[in-house]
Amino acid sequence: MAHIQKIAIVRWVVSVPGGKGKKKFKRGTKETPGAVAQQTETKKYYLFDGGKRLRALYTDKKASEQALADYERAKARGEVGMVDEFSAHSQTPSQQMVDRYVVHFRTQPGNDKYKDETVRILHEVVNACAPNKLSGLTAERVQQYLAALKKKPTKSHPDPGPAAPNTKKKHHSAVSGFTRWLFENGYARENVMLRVPVPKGGTQQKDKFRSLRLKELKRLFKVALTRWVEEALTVRNGPRKGKQEKKVRPEVLDEARLRGRGRALVYRTAALTGLRRSELAKVRLRYLRKPRKLPFPIFDLPGSVTKNKKPARLWVLPRLAMRLRQWAKETGRGPDDLLFDVPGIAVFHADREAAGIPLLTERGKASFHSLRSAGNVLLRKAEVPVTTRRLFMRHSDLKLTDATYDDASLLDMKDIVPKLEKYKLA
Repeated sequence: MAHIQKIAIVRWVVSVPGGKGKKKFKRGTKETPGAVAQQTETKKYYLFDGGKRLRALYTDKKASEQALADYERAKARGEVGMVDEFSAHSQTPSQQMVDRYVVHFRTQPGNDKYKDETVRILHEVVNACAPNKLSGLTAERVQQYLAALKKKPTKSHPDPGPAAPNTKKKHHSAVSGFTRWLFENGYARENVMLRVPVPKGGTQQKDKFRSLRLKELKRLFKVALTRWVEEALTVRNGPRKGKQEKKVRPEVLDEARLRGRGRALVYRTAALTGLRRSELAKVRLRYLRKPRKLPFPIFDLPGSVTKNKKPARLWVLPRLAMRLRQWAKETGRGPDDLLFDVPGIAVFHADREAAGIPLLTERGKASFHSLRSAGNVLLRKAEVPVTTRRLFMRHSDLKLTDATYDDASLLDMKDIVPKLEKYKLA
């Protein structure tokens, strides 16, 4: 049965000596020494039905009770088959309602790539569960869809088996946002996804990225330098197939060596700055600077480059900065040109394989992202505090730095440069 109530909120706080007003206490956890519990409740009443919280109502109790009565009346009318405000919407073509929601969804803050993928998944689920009218989108059909969800078949694996739990969670999340919007805007009597359990299961071990070890990094950098030349010299056909005896013009060899240096610089920069592959692809030469008041060169990145769309300033090891400037000069790059020729994922894995780095181990999977996490691990081994490493990794949550990647200001991180220089990776 539906009811209304306020929600109790418990916060653990620690007293701050000498603090006044809002600064009298600071947030903590139950395990924080000296922490005490402060219990408050929400100003608004919330509507509950069947043990599920449906939506926020009003601060006024009478107005909230009236909303509860309206909800019960609408629910009862639907159960006995009477015409109500929701019947017309339930007969609307489902894709028409999805299009309305997508317009609203794209106005919300967030990454465009994430939005595109969410919209794609939503269309896929709605086409499967409710291809015609919105009334076809029921909890039972969504549950059946998630249960039957499989990985995409390939030539080598025509029947790859059920989808991973995280994939099912993404599909569940995409539909949940849509049904919540339908309910909050009066298009549906209830949020049907509240009756669909969230798929259980964490990240599979084979999908967990591991950091590359110091020896693996050095082998990868060496292979990146030489593989272009080896490919150019390799005979492709005939009795000498596979041997590096092909006659090549000197200018072709010079071009191969230059491209190899560029690829190695991409890998070095990813490991020594923590830049992601998508971020490296947007870095321009003018972002590499040496301000007079700072001891080392920096990447001065605008928000358009970074994943979180916030400007970032990152230390660059002097030797790496020298290599980058020399590379830019030899390739004729100007200040506004992109600094890197970022290789594709397939090229990275070809280099990884040539360097003798296994794809899967008990520690997880090797990927381009393993370069970024390698920098964090090297700093941890150099006894750099986790709070400083968080600035280096540009993580919003300290847990990411300390757990996920561990297999303020720019000056707070100045000790990172000599710590990384000792590994001689630049």
